[in-house]
Amino acid sequence: MKQQGPVLGSYGPFATRASIGSGASLAEEREPLINANRSKAKASRFPLPDFKNSRAGSYASAAAKSLLLPLFAFLSFGLLFTFLWHPIAWLVNFACGFAILLCLGGSVRSLVRGHTDRAYSLAVTGMAVMAGSLQGYYNYELYTYSYWAVNEHREYLNVLAEDNAAAHADASVLYFVEDARPDLRYASSFGSGAGTFCAAPVTMGQAVLSEAVQFWVVGRDCCGARGFHCDSVRDKEAHAGMVVYNRTQPFEAWTGSEMHFYEQAIEMSYARFGVMSADRHILVRWTSTPWLAKNLYLHDGFKVWLKAALVSLPIWLVLGLGAPTAAASAEAFEARTRMARGQPGTPPLWA
Repeated sequence: MKQQGPVLGSYGPFATRASIGSGASLAEEREPLINANRSKAKASRFPLPDFKNSRAGSYASAAAKSLLLPLFAFLSFGLLFTFLWHPIAWLVNFACGFAILLCLGGSVRSLVRGHTDRAYSLAVTGMAVMAGSLQGYYNYELYTYSYWAVNEHREYLNVLAEDNAAAHADASVLYFVEDARPDLRYASSFGSGAGTFCAAPVTMGQAVLSEAVQFWVVGRDCCGARGFHCDSVRDKEAHAGMVVYNRTQPFEAWTGSEMHFYEQAIEMSYARFGVMSADRHILVRWTSTPWLAKNLYLHDGFKVWLKAALVSLPIWLVLGLGAPTAAASAEAFEARTRMARGQPGTPPLWA
């Protein structure tokens, strides 16, 4: 009986040329599949983040929440304190206190429950409420207080330059007689880090000033090489003065007192020209249209609020990018990008 030998495979030592050729063709066919599997394995270990479907997609949303909510709070409370604190101070103060307590309480509660993004966003929003309220109150003290004060004080007509200023202590607007004008012969100025403060006496145009000056026209950064050109002093039709109120502001320790600088300018007039000033003199801004000059206080307050918004925007942007999920997602994205490019680095554990 004929013994049958072992059946050799296609890749055995006695394989024929045809079988070897077919095996090489099979290897060539499998090579793209093997390479694809290797790429998938590598991608599964170090996948690039999909911002639409993966956890890394929370980067933009977390940063946006931590940016927009504090920015809105800062702008809103800045507006409230700037324009509404005077007529409804109690309501504005209540809204500010309630918002701060709500943000801080919600932040603590969210942190206890493990919602770190929400806790961070509410904490930053509480800071924004306090910062916006402080900026708005500063804006009110500097500008919009004068707008409301004009509406609450009296107007005087046919005021002479020699009239007793103390008798007009409750004035908001003084309408002078036609012959009373700022006497630019005795104009003076005082320079400080806050600007140049200018002052000129209101006289009847007499050649020699023998009596103490009762009323002074003042302005800021409006005198120098071009002469004295504050407000409407060069307008021959202007005969009204809006009172600049002598009051103590809570921010004077940091910003300096504007009234103090005006008084220094008046002292310079005495030192240069010997012009004496009454003890209870009144400072005014010279204008032809008091109602328009009054509205300029609102305009100046809005400009300061807008500048504060633009200056604070980078701050809220940086704080928004500091949100826990935003920071973690950004780090994960950077690490995975490095690994995909073959650069050293290990993806974080939270990725």
